[in-house]
Amino acid sequence: MQSSRVKQVNHLSLTKPYTIDELAEKIRKVLDRK
Repeated sequence: MQSSRVKQVNHLSLTKPYTIDELAEKIRKVLDRK
């Protein structure tokens, strides 16, 4: 389940220009939700 969520974030990063900090924050929020 978690890897698919990370893939979603990666897909978003391809469609929208995110900074490393924004990506890290998103991943941190996803990890906090487990």
